Amino acid sequence: MIALFLSNMSKTKVCFKCNKRKYLKGFYKHSAMRDGYLNKCKICARKESRNNPNNKANNRRREQKPERKRKQYLYNKQRRSKHPNIRKMRSWINNLFRLGKLKRELCVIRGCKGIAQAHHPDYRKKRLIIWLCFQHHRDVHKGKIDQRDLSREVLPF
Repeated sequence: MIALFLSNMSKTKVCFKCNKRKYLKGFYKHSAMRDGYLNKCKICARKESRNNPNNKANNRRREQKPERKRKQYLYNKQRRSKHPNIRKMRSWINNLFRLGKLKRELCVIRGCKGIAQAHHPDYRKKRLIIWLCFQHHRDVHKGKIDQRDLSREVLPF
């Protein structure tokens, strides 16, 4: 009788959230735990996940709300009308990548080995490109790096 009780006890665990004793199948597996199972039951873990504002599922639900979609639509429409050439340049560069006419290069800043992004100092001259890594690209836009000092590449097509 005692052996049967002990074998049943080893197949159960107490949830530290709800303080209920449950079978191990009511807990998620977790390799870092001593017994191999998470210390809170599946039900409590789900409740905590739903209430977490940083949860990706909660963000997706928020993004699907009609008022959020409307705000996003208006923001994108305003941005596109304010900067029409940016979208055209991105499409043009992506098409060149897709067709194999353009390959990504390294950043033009000496000593930087980062994979570069295409930077256009002037959107009216679409063939003029400066290859900059993400960090240096951001610094150029913030004004920390003077783009007149950078080497430029004029595309042949």
